[in-house]
Amino acid sequence: MKMQLSNYRTHTVLKAFEFLQSHGIIAPRRGMGFYLTDDAPQRIAATRREDFFSSTVPALAEEMRLLGITPDQLLEALAATTATVHN
Repeated sequence: MKMQLSNYRTHTVLKAFEFLQSHGIIAPRRGMGFYLTDDAPQRIAATRREDFFSSTVPALAEEMRLLGITPDQLLEALAATTATVHN
């Protein structure tokens, strides 16, 4: 898939490739460019889980504290949301 990168800064694209390569999501092939690794989907999911627990959960906990939402209320809301999504 060919992408047009003219709207993006070179440094931003290079940092993205560096991030993907450092997380084992892409790998260079000499003279051929970068390719997804065989386990890229699992690595992406693992990276997203790490981000969820290191960034999203603390932000959620702070928002809950500010709004006076208890863990039990959150679990109840999650159960209701999960039931709706899976039906």
